[in-house]
Amino acid sequence: MMVIVTYAFLNFMMNSVDSGELSSLEYFLNVFYQGGFLMWPLLAISILSLAITIERTVFWMRMSKIDWLDELAVALRDNSKEDLDKLIKQNASPYIDVVKHLLSRGSEDSVVLEIVERVRPQLDRWLVTLSSIITAAPLVGILGTVIGIIQSFSVLSTGESIGDPAAVSGGISTALITTAFGLLIALAAHFPYMAFRVHRDRALGWIEVLVAAAQDRKNKEG
Repeated sequence: MMVIVTYAFLNFMMNSVDSGELSSLEYFLNVFYQGGFLMWPLLAISILSLAITIERTVFWMRMSKIDWLDELAVALRDNSKEDLDKLIKQNASPYIDVVKHLLSRGSEDSVVLEIVERVRPQLDRWLVTLSSIITAAPLVGILGTVIGIIQSFSVLSTGESIGDPAAVSGGISTALITTAFGLLIALAAHFPYMAFRVHRDRALGWIEVLVAAAQDRKNKEG
Protein backbone atom coordinates (compact mmCIF):
# COMPACT_ATOMS: atom_id res chain seq x y z
CA MET A 1 0.00 0.00 0.00
CA MET A 2 2.74 2.45 0.98
CA VAL A 3 4.72 1.71 -2.19
CA ILE A 4 1.64 2.22 -4.38
CA VAL A 5 0.73 5.53 -2.73
CA THR A 6 4.33 6.77 -2.96
CA TYR A 7 4.57 5.82 -6.64
CA ALA A 8 1.28 7.57 -7.42
CA PHE A 9 2.43 10.66 -5.53
CA LEU A 10 5.72 10.86 -7.42
CA ASN A 11 3.96 10.38 -10.77
CA PHE A 12 1.59 13.21 -9.88
CA MET A 13 4.49 15.47 -8.91
CA MET A 14 6.44 14.67 -12.08
CA ASN A 15 3.41 15.32 -14.26
CA SER A 16 2.64 18.57 -12.46
CA VAL A 17 6.17 19.98 -12.51
CA ASP A 18 8.59 20.16 -15.40
CA SER A 19 11.27 17.71 -14.27
CA GLY A 20 13.27 17.90 -17.50
CA GLU A 21 15.34 14.80 -18.14
CA LEU A 22 15.37 13.66 -14.50
CA SER A 23 14.58 10.03 -13.78
CA SER A 24 12.12 9.03 -11.07
CA LEU A 25 14.93 8.37 -8.60
CA GLU A 26 16.74 11.63 -9.40
CA TYR A 27 13.53 13.57 -9.13
CA PHE A 28 12.67 11.92 -5.82
CA LEU A 29 16.12 12.76 -4.42
CA ASN A 30 15.78 16.32 -5.65
CA VAL A 31 12.40 16.71 -3.94
CA PHE A 32 13.73 14.94 -0.84
CA TYR A 33 16.63 17.37 -0.39
CA GLN A 34 14.36 20.34 -1.04
CA GLY A 35 12.27 19.22 1.94
CA GLY A 36 15.08 19.98 4.35
CA PHE A 37 16.48 18.09 7.34
CA LEU A 38 13.03 16.96 8.58
CA MET A 39 12.81 14.66 5.57
CA TRP A 40 15.28 12.34 7.31
CA PRO A 41 13.06 11.58 10.31
CA LEU A 42 10.15 11.25 7.90
CA LEU A 43 12.20 8.73 5.90
CA ALA A 44 13.01 6.79 9.08
CA ILE A 45 9.33 6.78 10.08
CA SER A 46 8.30 5.56 6.63
CA ILE A 47 10.85 2.70 6.70
CA LEU A 48 9.67 1.66 10.17
CA SER A 49 6.05 1.79 9.03
CA LEU A 50 6.82 -0.33 5.98
CA ALA A 51 8.72 -2.91 8.05
CA ILE A 52 5.84 -3.19 10.53
CA THR A 53 3.31 -3.51 7.72
CA ILE A 54 5.26 -6.34 6.09
CA GLU A 55 5.79 -8.21 9.38
CA ARG A 56 2.13 -7.93 10.43
CA THR A 57 0.89 -8.82 6.94
CA VAL A 58 2.93 -12.04 6.97
CA PHE A 59 1.69 -12.85 10.50
CA TRP A 60 -1.99 -12.34 9.68
CA MET A 61 -1.71 -14.15 6.36
CA ARG A 62 -0.50 -17.20 8.29
CA MET A 63 -3.27 -16.77 10.83
CA SER A 64 -5.94 -16.40 8.14
CA LYS A 65 -4.96 -19.73 6.56
CA ILE A 66 -6.19 -21.58 9.66
CA ASP A 67 -9.22 -23.53 8.47
CA TRP A 68 -9.33 -26.08 11.29
CA LEU A 69 -10.62 -23.84 14.06
CA ASP A 70 -14.14 -25.25 13.81
CA GLU A 71 -12.71 -28.75 14.13
CA LEU A 72 -10.57 -27.64 17.08
CA ALA A 73 -13.57 -26.10 18.88
CA VAL A 74 -15.66 -29.25 18.33
CA ALA A 75 -12.87 -31.51 19.59
CA LEU A 76 -12.46 -29.31 22.64
CA ARG A 77 -16.19 -29.26 23.33
CA ASP A 78 -16.56 -33.03 22.90
CA ASN A 79 -13.39 -33.71 24.90
CA SER A 80 -12.00 -35.77 22.02
CA LYS A 81 -8.44 -36.25 23.27
CA GLU A 82 -7.31 -38.06 20.13
CA ASP A 83 -8.49 -35.27 17.84
CA LEU A 84 -7.10 -32.60 20.16
CA ASP A 85 -3.67 -34.23 20.30
CA LYS A 86 -3.63 -34.55 16.52
CA LEU A 87 -4.58 -30.90 15.93
CA ILE A 88 -2.14 -29.63 18.54
CA LYS A 89 0.77 -31.61 17.06
CA GLN A 90 -0.01 -30.64 13.46
CA ASN A 91 -0.44 -26.90 14.02
CA ALA A 92 1.25 -24.02 15.79
CA SER A 93 -0.47 -20.70 16.45
CA PRO A 94 -1.70 -18.52 19.30
CA TYR A 95 -4.94 -20.54 19.15
CA ILE A 96 -3.03 -23.70 20.01
CA ASP A 97 -1.35 -21.90 22.91
CA VAL A 98 -4.80 -20.97 24.22
CA VAL A 99 -6.06 -24.55 23.95
CA LYS A 100 -2.98 -25.91 25.71
CA HIS A 101 -3.52 -23.56 28.63
CA LEU A 102 -7.23 -24.35 28.77
CA LEU A 103 -6.51 -28.08 28.89
CA SER A 104 -3.79 -27.82 31.51
CA ARG A 105 -5.19 -25.10 33.75
CA GLY A 106 -8.95 -25.21 33.28
CA SER A 107 -11.45 -22.64 32.02
CA GLU A 108 -12.30 -20.61 35.12
CA ASP A 109 -12.82 -16.92 34.51
CA SER A 110 -9.60 -15.87 36.24
CA VAL A 111 -7.60 -18.40 34.22
CA VAL A 112 -9.27 -17.34 30.97
CA LEU A 113 -8.43 -13.68 31.60
CA GLU A 114 -4.81 -14.58 32.24
CA ILE A 115 -4.65 -16.73 29.10
CA VAL A 116 -6.10 -13.95 26.94
CA GLU A 117 -3.62 -11.44 28.35
CA ARG A 118 -0.79 -13.85 27.57
CA VAL A 119 -1.88 -14.16 23.94
CA ARG A 120 -2.92 -10.55 23.36
CA PRO A 121 0.65 -9.18 22.89
CA GLN A 122 1.08 -11.45 19.85
CA LEU A 123 -2.12 -10.04 18.34
CA ASP A 124 -1.52 -6.40 19.30
CA ARG A 125 2.14 -6.37 18.37
CA TRP A 126 3.26 -3.07 16.77
CA LEU A 127 -0.30 -1.68 16.65
CA VAL A 128 0.55 1.08 19.12
CA THR A 129 3.70 1.92 17.15
CA LEU A 130 1.77 2.05 13.88
CA SER A 131 -0.90 4.23 15.48
CA SER A 132 1.83 6.55 16.77
CA ILE A 133 3.30 6.78 13.27
CA ILE A 134 -0.09 7.77 11.85
CA THR A 135 -0.24 10.58 14.41
CA ALA A 136 3.42 11.63 14.38
CA ALA A 137 4.11 11.74 10.62
CA PRO A 138 1.68 14.64 9.87
CA LEU A 139 2.95 16.47 12.95
CA VAL A 140 6.53 16.26 11.69
CA GLY A 141 5.26 17.47 8.31
CA ILE A 142 3.50 20.41 9.98
CA LEU A 143 6.71 21.22 11.85
CA GLY A 144 8.45 21.36 8.48
CA THR A 145 5.70 23.68 7.27
CA VAL A 146 6.26 26.04 10.18
CA ILE A 147 10.02 26.02 9.67
CA GLY A 148 9.64 26.69 5.94
CA ILE A 149 7.26 29.59 6.51
CA ILE A 150 9.61 31.03 9.13
CA GLN A 151 12.43 30.86 6.59
CA SER A 152 10.33 32.63 3.98
CA PHE A 153 9.26 35.41 6.34
CA SER A 154 12.84 35.77 7.50
CA VAL A 155 13.88 36.44 3.92
CA LEU A 156 10.98 38.84 3.40
CA SER A 157 11.95 40.79 6.51
CA THR A 158 15.42 41.43 5.06
CA GLY A 159 14.11 42.46 1.66
CA GLU A 160 16.15 39.84 -0.20
CA SER A 161 13.03 38.50 -1.94
CA ILE A 162 12.96 41.51 -4.27
CA GLY A 163 16.18 40.49 -5.94
CA ASP A 164 15.97 36.74 -5.38
CA PRO A 165 12.45 35.23 -5.45
CA ALA A 166 14.00 31.76 -5.09
CA ALA A 167 15.00 32.64 -1.53
CA VAL A 168 11.32 32.90 -0.58
CA SER A 169 10.12 30.00 -2.73
CA GLY A 170 12.72 27.72 -1.09
CA GLY A 171 11.06 28.09 2.30
CA ILE A 172 7.61 27.58 0.79
CA SER A 173 8.86 24.49 -1.05
CA THR A 174 10.19 23.04 2.21
CA ALA A 175 6.85 23.69 3.89
CA LEU A 176 4.80 22.00 1.18
CA ILE A 177 7.09 19.01 0.65
CA THR A 178 7.37 18.04 4.32
CA THR A 179 3.62 18.37 4.80
CA ALA A 180 2.93 16.27 1.72
CA PHE A 181 5.29 13.49 2.78
CA GLY A 182 4.00 13.50 6.35
CA LEU A 183 0.42 13.11 5.14
CA LEU A 184 1.52 10.48 2.63
CA ILE A 185 3.15 8.35 5.33
CA ALA A 186 0.13 8.65 7.61
CA LEU A 187 -2.26 7.76 4.78
CA ALA A 188 -0.19 4.76 3.70
CA ALA A 189 -0.03 3.45 7.28
CA HIS A 190 -3.68 4.06 8.12
CA PHE A 191 -5.24 1.36 5.95
CA PRO A 192 -2.94 -1.49 7.07
CA TYR A 193 -3.48 -0.39 10.67
CA MET A 194 -7.25 -0.66 10.33
CA ALA A 195 -6.92 -4.04 8.61
CA PHE A 196 -4.69 -5.36 11.39
CA ARG A 197 -7.21 -4.23 14.00
CA VAL A 198 -9.97 -6.11 12.19
CA HIS A 199 -7.85 -9.27 12.13
CA ARG A 200 -7.04 -8.80 15.83
CA ASP A 201 -10.73 -8.54 16.71
CA ARG A 202 -11.52 -11.67 14.68
CA ALA A 203 -8.74 -13.58 16.45
CA LEU A 204 -10.07 -12.53 19.85
CA GLY A 205 -13.50 -13.68 18.72
CA TRP A 206 -12.13 -17.14 17.88
CA ILE A 207 -10.41 -17.27 21.24
CA GLU A 208 -13.80 -16.60 22.86
CA VAL A 209 -15.22 -19.51 20.86
CA LEU A 210 -12.47 -21.82 22.12
CA VAL A 211 -13.01 -20.66 25.70
CA ALA A 212 -16.75 -21.28 25.40
CA ALA A 213 -16.05 -24.77 24.01
CA ALA A 214 -13.75 -25.51 26.96
CA GLN A 215 -16.40 -24.34 29.41
CA ASP A 216 -19.04 -26.52 27.72
CA ARG A 217 -16.63 -29.43 28.05
CA LYS A 218 -16.25 -28.74 31.75
CA ASN A 219 -20.02 -28.54 32.23
CA LYS A 220 -20.48 -31.92 30.49
CA GLU A 221 -17.84 -33.49 32.70
CA GLY A 222 -19.49 -32.01 35.78
